[in-house]
Order: sequence, then C-alpha cells, then structure tokens
Amino acid sequence: MDSQADVLAFARTLQKVVEQARTALEAAAPATALFPAELASPPELPYAEMLSLLVQDTELADVTLELFRQGHYALAVEQAYKCIDCRVRDRSGVSGTGQGLMFDVFSLDKPRLRLSKLKTTSDKDEQEGFRFIFGGCMQAIRNPRAHNHLFVDEREDAFAMVLWADYLLRRVEAATVV
Repeated sequence: MDSQADVLAFARTLQKVVEQARTALEAAAPATALFPAELASPPELPYAEMLSLLVQDTELADVTLELFRQGHYALAVEQAYKCIDCRVRDRSGVSGTGQGLMFDVFSLDKPRLRLSKLKTTSDKDEQEGFRFIFGGCMQAIRNPRAHNHLFVDEREDAFAMVLWADYLLRRVEAATVV
C-alpha cells in the first residue's frame, strides 16, 4: 500500500474514534450523578480504553497506557517519543538522540533506515518528509516535556500524540535497515 494512503487512512480512523469518544462523553450523565461527590472528576476510561485498543506497539503500550490512565498526559507523551528515539537508535545502530539522530538515520544521502526504495522523486520526498517529521517530533514534542517538569498536555492532545507515536513506530519497524 502507498504510505500516503496509509497516513490518510490512519487519520480518518483516528478522527472517527475521537468523534465517537466525544459523542459518548457528551451522552454520559453528569459526573455528579455517576461518581461520589468526593471525586474531583470521573475516571478517564473512555480515552484510556480507546488508547489501549488502538495502540499496536507493545513497548509503547507498556510505557504510556498506565501513565495516561492516571492522568499523567504529558509524561505519557514524553515516554512515547522517547520510545521512538530508542527504537530508531536500536534499529539503525546509530548512536545519538533527538533531532540529530533522526536527521542522520533518515537522511537521503546515507540513510540507515530506508522507508521506501528511494528510486523515484516521490520515494525521496517521502524519506525526506519523514526525516523532518521524526526530527520535528523530537524537537517539538519530546524536548519540551523532557526539559520542563511542569509541562501540561490536555487529554485529547495526549491521546492524538500517543497514537501518532504508534504510527511512527510502525514506520520504523517497516523500514529497511541499510
């Protein structure tokens, strides 16, 4: 299957799941009717349960799901992207971390992980695009959470970022080691 089609299909599936979750949450009775007054908020079961059903990578599930269930959203996201960092390093055999590692491993000149055959312009564009996606995720998603212990993520944002990490891990696993 074409990787762009995979991304679009994943995005449509994710959008449907989020819409279904919102509908289910809106249809639920008020929290005060369902939960004792001493609880500040209801358990985060709908999102956590959806995440446990959707995340395919077992290592990612191991490092994120319990944190997410407990409401530690930013930490769950941080761990998800550290998982990507470690997986890329392990699969490629390249030392380093973060954006520099991603730029090195997914480079066009000497890729260590090749996402396609790199024969056509489209293949090369895909490799370069994912180089920037992986590097950007390290810089824009992992780093702010890793360097600021007070970083806060909303539940819906964390949900989407953990699922995106799962997709990226599938791409890493499907890549050819060069």
